[in-house]
Amino acid sequence: MSKVIHLGNGKGGVKKTTTSVALALRLAERGKKVLLIDTDGQCDLSRLFGVNSDSVGFSTAELYKPDFHFEPVKSENFDWKDKGKNDGEIYVVPANLAKLADVRKFPFDTVLNFRNNVLNIAEKMRFDFVIIDTPPSLDINQMAGLATANYTIMPLSCDFESCGEEKIKQYFNVVKSVKNQVNKSLAVPLVVLTDVDAKGDLTKKYLAWTDSFFGTAKLDEYVEHSAMLPNALAAKRAPWYKPGNGNDRVKGQKYKKVIDAILARFGEEL
Repeated sequence: MSKVIHLGNGKGGVKKTTTSVALALRLAERGKKVLLIDTDGQCDLSRLFGVNSDSVGFSTAELYKPDFHFEPVKSENFDWKDKGKNDGEIYVVPANLAKLADVRKFPFDTVLNFRNNVLNIAEKMRFDFVIIDTPPSLDINQMAGLATANYTIMPLSCDFESCGEEKIKQYFNVVKSVKNQVNKSLAVPLVVLTDVDAKGDLTKKYLAWTDSFFGTAKLDEYVEHSAMLPNALAAKRAPWYKPGNGNDRVKGQKYKKVIDAILARFGEEL
């Protein structure tokens, strides 16, 4: 049975899409067959993997229809270690801005169509993992991912203003609501700190606060601020694979440890 990982936060710019990409690439390196689902109308994940909804004739919006069938598109856009030497593959269901805007008007119970369609596709095509990237909002596109997932990740930037207690509680209320209504087995969100400049005084205060506020729900490892990630995305390669310079090599290896720590929380050990 596929494991479904959802990444969500009502705030933008917290590296949801970047983390989705990294998880998919690391799993592919491990020989896993991965399905990426883009529910963000900005379509960043879809563009990174070179899959356009207009070209392929379907998008994530169709997942909200009852019993809708299509086959996700295999992407060859990124390179990773041992690509083509094991069973690792990445497939994508792309987003469509206009169609997802219409989805926001759908009734809540259509998230069940989304869930059923995703799980049926995952079973039919034998995906090991499904990763759902979501918009910076608390709408139905966020809820559909939560309704489908086994696990959910909440990436946070170290900023009390945008990712402080009030904003976090708003998001957690949505998680709790979806869990109570349609997904009793949804795990407690795993909190991952991204783009961390550990030398800043305010960042140190934020790190200490998250330790106290989240406890064991927060990953001990965090993502350091660097140019390594945008460099890797621009080069269409895993951040730890064939880095362009020494700094990217060091940062890339540290980043891989963060991704491995996330996967270990979900039972995916090396």
